[in-house]
Amino acid sequence: FRVLTQNADGKWVEVPKTKWEQHSNDAFAELTFFDKTKCPGGMDPAQQKAWWAEQHGHTPTDRAFREAGRDYSDQIADLRTGQRGNLPGGEVGGTGTTRIAELKDIASGKVAPPSQPIKLADPQGMAQQFHEKVTGNLRRGDPFEAIAQAQKGIDTLDSVRTAYGAQNIPAGELPGNLRQAMDLVKGSNLPTRPDAAALHTLEGRLERLGFTDLGDFSHKLSSQFEGLKWAS
Repeated sequence: FRVLTQNADGKWVEVPKTKWEQHSNDAFAELTFFDKTKCPGGMDPAQQKAWWAEQHGHTPTDRAFREAGRDYSDQIADLRTGQRGNLPGGEVGGTGTTRIAELKDIASGKVAPPSQPIKLADPQGMAQQFHEKVTGNLRRGDPFEAIAQAQKGIDTLDSVRTAYGAQNIPAGELPGNLRQAMDLVKGSNLPTRPDAAALHTLEGRLERLGFTDLGDFSHKLSSQFEGLKWAS
C-alpha cells in the first residue's frame, strides 16, 4: 500500500514512505500482537517491526520501492525540486494512463497501435518488480502467493510481447523450455487451492524443464522483461 495526499489543486500526490513508514509499522505491530522473540537476531526495534510487518504481507511502498516499476507508476518527480505530481499521459502526452495500461490496451485490441510505437520505459525495473514479487513471497514462506505473482508476471510479459508485435517491434523468441514452464505455472490452480502434494508435483515438472526451483523460473522469466530493452 501507499499514502497519497490531495494538494491545493485537487491532485492526489504520493507521499514518500520515509515520512510515514515507521509510524505504519508501529501501528501494525500494536494491532497484531507483535512478538519480538520471533524476529531474527541482531535487529533493532524499528527493524523488528518492519520485519514483522513484511512477514504478514503488510508492505509500505512508494514510487522508489523495489516492486514499483516505472511503467506502473502514475506519479513523477521533478528531479530538481523532488516534488511529486500526477503522471501526465503515461509519459506519452495526452493519454492520461500508465505505460503498462497503454501496452495492454494495444495487446487486447482495445486501441489501435499508435503512429509512434511505444515500449516499456524501464524493462529492467519491470524485471526487478516481478522477480521481487515472487521471491519476496518465497522468503516469507508462501509459495502459493509466489505462484500467483508469477502468473501475473506471465500475463504481463505475454501482453507486452503481443503489444510489441502489433507495433512491429521485434521482441525475439522465448526459449522453448521457458514457454512450456510459463504455460505450466499459468495453468496452476495452487493460488486458489493450496496443496502441498500438488506444489511438489509442479516443482518436479519445473525441474524436468531445467529450472532448479520456482525462484530460478522467476529469474528466467524476469530476464525476458529486461531483454526487451534491446527491442527496436
